[in-house]
Amino acid sequence: MQRKRVCRTLLAVTCLLATEGLWATEPPPHSVLEQTSEAAQQGRVYQTNVLGGSSTINDSPHLSTSGAGLLLYADFLYYFVTEGGLDYAIVNKFTGISGTEIGGTDGIDGKTSTPAGQWNPGLRWGLGYNFAYDGWDMNLCWTYVSANSVSTADSLSFPSSTVIAIWDVYDPLNGASSAQANWRLCYNTLDLELGRAYFVGKALALRPFFGLRGAFIYQTLHLSYAGLVLTGTKEGIVVANLQNTQKFTGGGGRVGFDSTWFFNKHWSFYARGSASLVWAYDDIAQDERVTDTLVGAHGKLLYITRDHGTVQGNLEIGLGAAYDYYFSTGYHLGCSAGWDFIDWFSFNELRPYAGSSLPGKGSNSSNDNDLQMTGFALRVRFDF
Repeated sequence: MQRKRVCRTLLAVTCLLATEGLWATEPPPHSVLEQTSEAAQQGRVYQTNVLGGSSTINDSPHLSTSGAGLLLYADFLYYFVTEGGLDYAIVNKFTGISGTEIGGTDGIDGKTSTPAGQWNPGLRWGLGYNFAYDGWDMNLCWTYVSANSVSTADSLSFPSSTVIAIWDVYDPLNGASSAQANWRLCYNTLDLELGRAYFVGKALALRPFFGLRGAFIYQTLHLSYAGLVLTGTKEGIVVANLQNTQKFTGGGGRVGFDSTWFFNKHWSFYARGSASLVWAYDDIAQDERVTDTLVGAHGKLLYITRDHGTVQGNLEIGLGAAYDYYFSTGYHLGCSAGWDFIDWFSFNELRPYAGSSLPGKGSNSSNDNDLQMTGFALRVRFDF
């Protein structure tokens, strides 16, 4: 709960910072002054920024000398992707399992198994336009990340142990001999944003922005349990295969800011932040099929779907360093390297449907876990 309060506070602060100064018309005063001819005519004095222009809201750090033109950027992403609520098995050191009672007098003494987070590459592409009017810019950005994680659990870890199948629809009579999980994620977001970059001091530039976000996120959790003896099953040992899917499709608003601290004309440090609220349609399904290895019989044991609308919150933060070069032709080339953090609050809607007394199992159980990505981001940008 404490972590969620912090995330909600960051979300509110991001929205406030993004809107502040977006519609500003007057520059702040400065202590170190250099008077420009235009400012002198109006009785105002301004500080010179590190790029040689005035430190006012009318001077953008990335515009070409023409004041308008296209902008292109591409990011190579290398993210560590993880999600909570994917526990699929418990390797139990005790074997006292009977009927629907797990562990008998011994209880459960074991460790849960879950697909571990993995490092995965991704891409981000952007195309936009710098307007000549008042330093505004608009760009369209697509982000893609694909993740995959495989995990296994077996009773060989401890002598006389069993594997408790957390997601199996029936309670195991004697547990399973082994279990395997394969988690896959396909992450796509499409952002249209309108922003305005300007100096607020000699070495500080801000760019508040707002816009629209489309999110298309698809995840699957495939589980396999071998060596099961299910309640009421006397024919043989059963292999159970479960396919869990979640298709998240939606759109909403997004607001944020970019800030740049210049050390000199070329080198700088940046901090970025954005928050979005997305209304989405969640399509969730769970399909379980079993095979009796003795008689060769197989069939569908469970198929449940759940469709509903939801409002999802998202927070993104980026920190890093950048190098900018300004050509004599007026073009601008920028390169940056930094660290990103992305959090989708309470995203995982996959849940076990079973009548077990195990924690987290049952048709009324809920899953309230975040989808998180964090890692490196390398960007190349060109304004012309």
